[in-house]
Amino acid sequence: MLGMMTIAGHNYVHQKDNFRMYYFQFSLLQIREWRISHALSHHLHTNAIDDLEISMYEPLLFYLPVKKSVRDIISSLLLAPVIWVTMFHGALIKRILFAKKCNFTNFGLSDLIPLLLPTVMCLFRGENTSIIDVFLMWNFIILVGSTYLGFVGLHAAHHHPDIFHDGDVPRSSTNYDWGLSQLDAVMDRKEITGSHFLVLTNFGDHALHHLFPTLDHGLLELLYPTFKRVLRQFDVDVRCVSQWDTIKGGFQQLVKVNPNSSAPDLKKYSNSKDD
Repeated sequence: MLGMMTIAGHNYVHQKDNFRMYYFQFSLLQIREWRISHALSHHLHTNAIDDLEISMYEPLLFYLPVKKSVRDIISSLLLAPVIWVTMFHGALIKRILFAKKCNFTNFGLSDLIPLLLPTVMCLFRGENTSIIDVFLMWNFIILVGSTYLGFVGLHAAHHHPDIFHDGDVPRSSTNYDWGLSQLDAVMDRKEITGSHFLVLTNFGDHALHHLFPTLDHGLLELLYPTFKRVLRQFDVDVRCVSQWDTIKGGFQQLVKVNPNSSAPDLKKYSNSKDD
């Protein structure tokens, strides 16, 4: 539930300050950091070398198609699950380590939000449940939530051998089209599209989300008829694959060393969603 709520909270982090965006901070992640690494860096430079959601995992995970040693490949495959599990705790630890350098300006009142959950757990704990038990269970919840967000987030839409990553041949080096570049760097999942709940809690309708990041996820499906007409005008489509394809593709991307020699084929996994 924590992982789902965090992903759902991501929807509101993209918007102007609002109450619901603070759901995101129950996870130990921080809205201010996420707006830089995700809303600004990732959404403007998707899968480029200056996408922080690419570089922040290096040298543990190498998603770009660059020269990798056998040790790099094996360690990436083995460390990926560790990163999923420790993503939430790791974010807090990094903030603590950098706090002194920042004169503690990287902490704010909203950073106390994660403590609401263990506080409520303490208030309603059983007679035979100690505070240590509550602390351990709270951390277990954080680990499970982190695993969910890490696994879903890294295998939702952006990592697959047929998705553009920095180093691959771009669609054009002179006549750059930001919208097409977003479609080159994203795929959608058949199992997620069409369900408001799954879209909100699994980074669904991701192509439209990247084109309209500040728009509420609940409204994205209303854009499909117009979106499909525009896609036909450009003779492209949204690539839509299975969840298994994105999971498998994520690991294939970790071991990939040779860049793609041509721009992504946006008709290869054509989205069959009706107008």
